[in-house]
Amino acid sequence: MRDTWKRRLVAGIMAATMAASMFPGGLTVAAEEGTTAGVPYNQDGGYDVTVPHVLVNQVYGGSDDGYASHSFIELYNPCDAAVDLTGWELQYRSSTDGGDTAWHELSLTGTIPAKGYYLVRCAAVADPSGDYQVPAGDQEWEVALHNKGVAVALFSQDVTLEETFSGAITDENRPQGYVDLLAVQGNDAEEAQIPPAYEGAYSDIQSKKKAIRRNAFTDTDNNQTDGGEVSYADTVDAEQGPHNSSGETGSVTPSEPEGEPLRTGSFEENAALTLERLNSVAIGAANKDGGVAEIVSYNADTGEAYVVNGQDGLLYRLAVSETGLAIKDSKDMRGLVEGFAYGDMTSVAVDTVNDHIAVALQAAGYADNGRIVLLDYDFNMIAAYETGVQPDMVTFTHNGRMILSANEGEPRESYGEGTVDPAGSVSIVDLVEDTVTTAGFEAFDAAELAANGVLIGVVNGQMNTAAADLEPEYIAVSPDDAKAYVSLQEANAIATVDLNSKTITSVRSMGFKDLSLEQNAIDLVEDKKYEAKTYPGALGVYMPDAISVFAANGTSYLVTANEGDAREWGDYVNEAKATLTASDGSQAEKVRVLDKGCTTVPDAAKEYLYGGRSFAIYNADTMELVYESGNDFEAKTAVYLPSWFNCSNDNTDIDDRSAKKGPESESVTVGQIGSCTYAFIALERIGGVMLYDVTDPANASYVNYINTRDFSEAIKEDVSPEGLCFLSLNGKPMLLAACEVSGTVAAYSFGGSAAGNVPEGPDYEPIPNNAVILYTNDVHCAMEDYSALAAYRQQMLDEGYSTITIDAGDAVQGEVIGTLTEGSAIVELMNSVGYDYAVPGNHEFDYGMDVFKQLSGQTEADVMPEYEYLSANFVDLKTDDTVFDAYDMVSVAGQKVAFLGIATPETYTKSTPAYFQDENGNYIYSFCEDAFYETIQNAVNAARAEGAELVIAVGHLGTDAGSEPWRSTDVIANTTGIDAFIDAHSHSTITDEAVKNKNGEDVLLTSTGTKFENFGKMTIYADGSITSQLLKPEEVDVDATASSLAAYEETQAIIDKYEEMQEFTYEELGSTEAALTTVDPTTGDRIIRNRETNMGNFVADAYQVTTGADIAFANGGGIRANVDKGIVTRKNLMDVNAFGNTMCVLKVTGQQILDALEWSAHAPLNEEGTGLTENGGFMHTAGLTYEINLHVKESPVLTDSQGVYTGIDASKPRRVQNVKVNGKAIDPDAFYTLAGSAYTLQSGGDGYTMFKGAEVVQEDCGKDQDLLIRYLQNDLKGMISAAQYGNPYGQGRIKLIDAASEEAHRFVETERVEATGDQDGYIKYVCSICGETKTEVLPKLGPTATPSTDDSSSSQESVSQNASGANSTTAAPKPANGPQTGDSANLVVWVGVLLLASAGMIGTVVYSKKQKEKY
Repeated sequence: MRDTWKRRLVAGIMAATMAASMFPGGLTVAAEEGTTAGVPYNQDGGYDVTVPHVLVNQVYGGSDDGYASHSFIELYNPCDAAVDLTGWELQYRSSTDGGDTAWHELSLTGTIPAKGYYLVRCAAVADPSGDYQVPAGDQEWEVALHNKGVAVALFSQDVTLEETFSGAITDENRPQGYVDLLAVQGNDAEEAQIPPAYEGAYSDIQSKKKAIRRNAFTDTDNNQTDGGEVSYADTVDAEQGPHNSSGETGSVTPSEPEGEPLRTGSFEENAALTLERLNSVAIGAANKDGGVAEIVSYNADTGEAYVVNGQDGLLYRLAVSETGLAIKDSKDMRGLVEGFAYGDMTSVAVDTVNDHIAVALQAAGYADNGRIVLLDYDFNMIAAYETGVQPDMVTFTHNGRMILSANEGEPRESYGEGTVDPAGSVSIVDLVEDTVTTAGFEAFDAAELAANGVLIGVVNGQMNTAAADLEPEYIAVSPDDAKAYVSLQEANAIATVDLNSKTITSVRSMGFKDLSLEQNAIDLVEDKKYEAKTYPGALGVYMPDAISVFAANGTSYLVTANEGDAREWGDYVNEAKATLTASDGSQAEKVRVLDKGCTTVPDAAKEYLYGGRSFAIYNADTMELVYESGNDFEAKTAVYLPSWFNCSNDNTDIDDRSAKKGPESESVTVGQIGSCTYAFIALERIGGVMLYDVTDPANASYVNYINTRDFSEAIKEDVSPEGLCFLSLNGKPMLLAACEVSGTVAAYSFGGSAAGNVPEGPDYEPIPNNAVILYTNDVHCAMEDYSALAAYRQQMLDEGYSTITIDAGDAVQGEVIGTLTEGSAIVELMNSVGYDYAVPGNHEFDYGMDVFKQLSGQTEADVMPEYEYLSANFVDLKTDDTVFDAYDMVSVAGQKVAFLGIATPETYTKSTPAYFQDENGNYIYSFCEDAFYETIQNAVNAARAEGAELVIAVGHLGTDAGSEPWRSTDVIANTTGIDAFIDAHSHSTITDEAVKNKNGEDVLLTSTGTKFENFGKMTIYADGSITSQLLKPEEVDVDATASSLAAYEETQAIIDKYEEMQEFTYEELGSTEAALTTVDPTTGDRIIRNRETNMGNFVADAYQVTTGADIAFANGGGIRANVDKGIVTRKNLMDVNAFGNTMCVLKVTGQQILDALEWSAHAPLNEEGTGLTENGGFMHTAGLTYEINLHVKESPVLTDSQGVYTGIDASKPRRVQNVKVNGKAIDPDAFYTLAGSAYTLQSGGDGYTMFKGAEVVQEDCGKDQDLLIRYLQNDLKGMISAAQYGNPYGQGRIKLIDAASEEAHRFVETERVEATGDQDGYIKYVCSICGETKTEVLPKLGPTATPSTDDSSSSQESVSQNASGANSTTAAPKPANGPQTGDSANLVVWVGVLLLASAGMIGTVVYSKKQKEKY
């Protein structure tokens, strides 16, 4: 019997063990058997690049002259464990350019640490060009990696590669054991430099300077997108350099150069004219590709220089003084022109005759037309003119009448199907005629030009047309403004433009430079020394970039900077490499020359080199070469800077540019000092400026050279001067240089015996004046700037402009002074300025209808307006007539102009509805909301019928989404006949947006913002065209004239009077540790009207605490100001609640509160669906929290024609959910006390009519301002703490639920099928908001499980709502069953197994015992 019991016990244990073996997983985590760590393969053995694996992280090919000491291959292990590399191997192969056309193998040894590196240091570079020392490798390999196209592959086993292992690596040619591959093409982008194998695609970045390195260890099987470049010619960040497994990285041991790395004075110290750098300022981060500080222009009127930073899209303003330069500010040009996609800013010019600045903008689309933007001196846009394609340079005629741009029109995506070769052109803007003429080269025959020495491009054996091929680069205007000369760089030609006919009249070749002549000897060998030689059969092609014009003895001369430029677009390159034989028989290899298969040349037997390495002087009328500087530039820089001769602008390597274009003379300008005329020529590559005396053009002579580049680093101090500007500062000469690579602008003064004064130039008559409309909107009592507007208005009158001054509404309310005087202070100030018209805004009514009648001149008052109110749609229903005239007509700029007023129908709710009703609640005033567009159209038609040639609408409508359909844009889109629209209400800052009217015609829309941040200036021209700009009051020169100063002082005296009146409000009441804000501190956008802020919390808390109510509401539109950190004054708090509303407490139901919150959140969603648009009735709360579900796209609220709340559409989901009062879910049937303004709670302000008839608990709790003051002083003891209000986004009382989040859905169970022992069950859900469905699987039951009988099987709940909007909860889906991984997720299973086993054992023991007792 004992043996039987034992057998049964053993059998029970075995049964339990077998049962356990049926469950998945195990008690420990272990790697799958047969897998290898660090390789990109999944558990099924399939290749998966997302599996963490060892990477070929960086490859550098040094060849024999690289910038690092060795070639190298760096591996990186992103895994959490070290990987043993024993048995692994690397294989390397170069492009055909490198000659290593077989795969080289290296067997690896050792271990690569987790999150660590492994370095294979390859052969040493025989003649390093740089000083970077590669650290010792974990393995050394004698192979020298090529620097123009390589592939390096990593394998986890020994692999013999087949021929199929080439091109893109795919599943078809990827061998067993493959781990990773990194490949790159040489930066010459030649076919011979394509890597033999690659992942996905490759970049053409490798050179003797540059390695390819993975971006943040990324591997997506695409070498092009995964890889970036590291230049070992530059300073290398330690993290970017090569690392071995010990963590060692490379270092630099620089050699000592010959000469001074930085010299701030010119080299010829005893010359008649010397230069000294005053200072240099940086306007952007240095960039080896340039584009940072390109063109500089000087404004003699303001003593300012303007500098183009196209890389950042910023136009900088610099103060110029005798001590140098200082940055003042900048203008972002990228979004300035409405409807124009910014690509680049290329040039700036100044016209001091008419106070204009012109800026050239290229479009983002390479074949799209560019823009010339005309600015005033305050950087306000006057106009934008469409030009040809790719305007590269802009200039004015001397009298300022015309603006010219050189439009390059390059085919930047090469030639072929689907590409465009835009036409080069010159655009001429005539500011008097207000026309733009774009002159092209259609009249010229390419073959005829080529026969006369003009270089024409050839594509696929065909000569391009002149219209497509000629590319204007730079413009110089003749002294008499009759002609303009245009450099056509790649064509080696100059075009002449007749400015009277606005046509191109000639294109002439510049000729060629004979390099066989001794005076033109040139250094073409990159052998780290200067050795100039002559080359028979070789010609230099001048190809100037910048040109300049000056007059001498009655003749106009052109000065050209002979840079040279190749064409390289996509796979089209007109550059070739040639071996040239010098006169002494020696050879220069890989010299860059014109590819004669891509360009027409006069003599195919000769080689044509890019650029003249010089400057030249031509007779502008005959194009006769008068003077050429020969080999001066190379010869002199070799003497002055021997260690850096012919270095580039992104390195300091001697001889780097000799086989290319040498020093590259980029820019040139001419100036007169004393009786002599000088040419200044900027050298782009080595840097610096050459100075020549050109007083006698045929006998020009070298004077001096200055270079303020610091050669101790590749890019330091003033590198690569792109633009020069010669100027006179108080009669003293000064030179400015904009350096595009270093991003600096340098200022140079002059000394020496010839350093005299700069003669004054001729005077020019300015363009005739036009009419000006000055306008303001939403000033909201910001009275401090009315005096500046008064001064500016007087200046316009002094300058002869017909001037009209208009306010578009909301002037008299918004700060303490408005409350103290009920708006009359602002009326007096507007009278002093000289306003002509005003339009009623919604806040003009805030003091009641009786006061409004006084403010608008309808009834007698102490201060009567001296301006006229206009409104086409504000109607007295008792008389059925408009309260004010719809429009008024004036004659300005030779036109009849009608100014037409429009008031917003939102005034019903944005002011107090009762003001527009009689004692019975019937409306006695209307804003024509039911026939809004028709009413306005009728008024426009009436004005036109009366003879109006222009109609300027002045509307208090705004552009906010919540104001639809009564926005200014809606009016424009639904009417015709309006030419311009001055807008208000939404506080938008709009300079000159073009909005389409009903007929698709453009209507200019403008608005100044709020609180006098700007005022507007609209100009009406004699031809009927209109432009607008925004000006800053603080930038007005108030004492520009005696009369403008007098106007300023008159208005300022009134301001001072009212400042004294409100002096008591400056009393200090306490302090705050945190700024209380109405705006987003990150973006500066106002958010008080669409989300929670700490200011909203503070105001609502003040209302609740001081009244003792359960809940408090504070509408965002009633919170008008921020409070800065620090002292808090009475005025601070009075400005926060500037309206001075009476506060009250009501007894309301939870349902009324729910409806009010739904109304609070009813505004349309923003375009992204990530938040609400603005709504002045958006409620901040105290004692209550709630959520706004942005998944509910359409608000369920209902309104009447006045936009007032009338109810909730019960068939639609509510936005507001999870409402809690003091932490507990709101009860719709319960009563709560609610504090807020009588304006909203009792008068229906902002449309809150749901509280009508509620019991009034406290009728008058005091003014809102008083409650804020009482709360600070009594309850907070004078201190607003950061602990309570430190978060600008509030305390989390109002939560916006992201529409894309899971919690935004409200899932409701629709169907349930219980699981059985044979099959799975399921539960189906549907979202009550959007209808999205979900299904939860219920796993089939085990042997002892029972089916679920109720919803208690799910512990997750989602928020739902009943019809009243109160919260309820619904079971949400359980998480789906996922795969088990053998970790702790199986512990529950194992506990069950052990319990089963124990039960089996106990059962066996009990059974045996009973059997024993039985027998």
